[in-house]
Amino acid sequence: MEAAGAPEKTIPEMEKTMAIGGKIAVVGRAAQRVPMYLERFQTRKAKLFGAQGHSGYGIFPSVIRMMGAGLIDNSRIITATFPLTQAIDAIQRATKREDGKIMVIP
Repeated sequence: MEAAGAPEKTIPEMEKTMAIGGKIAVVGRAAQRVPMYLERFQTRKAKLFGAQGHSGYGIFPSVIRMMGAGLIDNSRIITATFPLTQAIDAIQRATKREDGKIMVIP
């Protein structure tokens, strides 16, 4: 699931690890066009779904259950971490939209 709003960073990583019959749900909004290598979707019989940022159509409940069950490893989308004392720096970095997900750790 792409929910970071930076699909230009996250989708290429998802393409690399996509399983046969894999599915990607795109929730995050992109500020620019996203290049994709469609050959991987074709050869892996994969699907890409768009969602309008709500829990309709069973998308979020299913993804949340999969994350809770450990079936989805989200660690690869976290591209930067900051201690709470550097939260302002994290926010400033987020405005550049260069990262997948930025975590602020208390």
